[in-house]
Amino acid sequence: MKRVHGGKRSASMSFVALSALSLALFAGSSVRADDKPSLSTGPAQDMEPALKLATELSGAFQRVAREVTPAVVHITALKNPNRTAAIDPREQEFRRFFGMPMATPQPATSFGSGIIVSNDGYILTNNHVIDGADELSVTLSNDRQFEATLIGRDPETDVAVLKIDGTSLPFAKLGNSDQVGVGEWVLAIGNPFGLNQTVTAGIISAKGRSLPGSQGSGRDNRYDDFFQTDAAINPGNSGGALVNLRGEVIGMNTAIFSRSGGYMGIGFAVPANMASAVMDSLRTTGEVQRGWLGVGFQSLDEKTSASLGFQGENGVVVTNVLPDGPASKAGLKAEDVIVSVNNRPISSESQLRIAIASTLPGRPLAMEVFRAGERISLTATAGKRDERAIRAAAGEVSADNELGISVAPMTDELASRVGLRRAAGVLVRSVNADSPAAGFVRSGDVVLRIDGVELNSVDDFKTALKQMSMRRGVRLITLSQGQQRMITLRNGR
Repeated sequence: MKRVHGGKRSASMSFVALSALSLALFAGSSVRADDKPSLSTGPAQDMEPALKLATELSGAFQRVAREVTPAVVHITALKNPNRTAAIDPREQEFRRFFGMPMATPQPATSFGSGIIVSNDGYILTNNHVIDGADELSVTLSNDRQFEATLIGRDPETDVAVLKIDGTSLPFAKLGNSDQVGVGEWVLAIGNPFGLNQTVTAGIISAKGRSLPGSQGSGRDNRYDDFFQTDAAINPGNSGGALVNLRGEVIGMNTAIFSRSGGYMGIGFAVPANMASAVMDSLRTTGEVQRGWLGVGFQSLDEKTSASLGFQGENGVVVTNVLPDGPASKAGLKAEDVIVSVNNRPISSESQLRIAIASTLPGRPLAMEVFRAGERISLTATAGKRDERAIRAAAGEVSADNELGISVAPMTDELASRVGLRRAAGVLVRSVNADSPAAGFVRSGDVVLRIDGVELNSVDDFKTALKQMSMRRGVRLITLSQGQQRMITLRNGR
């Protein structure tokens, strides 16, 4: 289970039926010392509607648990020590300095949950549960064990698909997560701390969440669109089912927000529609195909809205349009405000990014656009997203440099996620395993300075690369998990 730290908000759960029952019990039992005994059945009668409601809710929980629990499995991921040389370089330096024996890689085993979604053994789980695993095994609720094959994975949505060989297996039905409402009752089913088939209850606390403080998690958060729930989720629940009272899986439990490492009332789940779309693409094509529009964009602020004459609550402003791209061919222009896509309101960069990416190449993107005081309709045909070409066009730098890190420009949205007041520094996309930065810098960190020079763009980073000396040593100021750190790197570390 991924843990995200920081923040001060917490979600609470309102047990309406049980509160009503408690109130009825209290009202029925309060008497004065001078009251005479009464054989009246009034209080019991007053209590019956609340008791009936609570009993019906309890019965619904039990029915869903019986139906879905057999489809939730325990996943064991084993990483081969010959391939997983995850020894902290600082520990190696310490051992070398004091003449201690060098540390050797040990087998690494991780555990998580998964959801059987077909009777022939296809399983949904989180990418971070199986990432880097050499061997995968699945244990069913009846203790039957299977070796699992990885069909495919998508780090950008944290979804992975496994397959076990079996027939007539118990499986769960995927529901329509677009119809889920805030306040809806849900059950979380998984294997926290190895306690298999654990069931907890809560509600949907919010929709469309991005992971707060998730820098350094190794995930690319561009497609975050989580449900937030207060159903108890703990380490080991990753990949487990979030289920509505109709017994439909409407989400896959993925992360928690915690200062303690355990449950604090805030959990996150990938919506079932997103997980299902990724699974279908991986099963049919072996890759995740995403739509592409060919535009740059950013969220609207009050000043920009006023200057454009836009007074709506929803909208994202177009900052540039790539020549000959789908948006250009559809007539979209810079400074247009995209209000909706395929009848879905757009109010943030992440919503527009997900709307575009979730549209398969060749399918229409019907947009409502505000331009020069008028609302117009435009329709583009989604192109196929080429991640390498898009990142190059966005000015990202590959990891083919002396530091061994690839970086991307910071945006205001990314800056707010990592706790910066404005876009500053460059975002680390990846770190080469054999580079000087490995073990010191992580994907999701922000590099703020190199050798005392402040970075405000990718061009600043490129200039710093030319001026630095790895022989003398290079000082980096990074922002990692909300903390600024100074790191000195040199050849041979």
